[in-house]
Amino acid sequence: CARLSASHYENFPVASLFLPEEKRPYIQAIYAFSRCADDFADEGDLLPEARLDLLDDWERKLDRSYEGDADHPVFIALAETVRRNAIPRKYLADLLSAFRQDVVRNRYDTTADLLDYCSRSANPVGRIVLHIFGHRDEELCLLSDNICTGLQLANFWQDVGVDLGKNRLYIPLSEMERH
Repeated sequence: CARLSASHYENFPVASLFLPEEKRPYIQAIYAFSRCADDFADEGDLLPEARLDLLDDWERKLDRSYEGDADHPVFIALAETVRRNAIPRKYLADLLSAFRQDVVRNRYDTTADLLDYCSRSANPVGRIVLHIFGHRDEELCLLSDNICTGLQLANFWQDVGVDLGKNRLYIPLSEMERH
């Protein structure tokens, strides 16, 4: 997980030196899980059906890790991470839901549609990080959701050209029409 988080082209500041050393493996495990799944959805030349099959297999591995039967390096680390930090499966399943949506949907009609996507693609990451740092307070989770959604939207809008090259657009069509 550490090798993957240090070597991927994304600029996500995983396992930063600013994190307490004892938390880094947990962040790296979450990143590795997410990075691999996101790559299944976005990278390479696979057909949508094959991408969805990979994501379905990743979810089966997720289920097995929660059952104590992990056999893939990422899921062995993830199982330890979720066990030690009491991370709800729902957060990781929400991420997979968003990655599946990336495979089948490339436009968003309304702001509400885009925010729904963010609620499953960005917000779970913030909630997972809060769990890793021992915070379960719903008020903090809601504040984190706002920050994570804002960061996700900023990322979308800085990458409009890159996303258009992949036939994706994360600007609501209703807003484009209106303006």
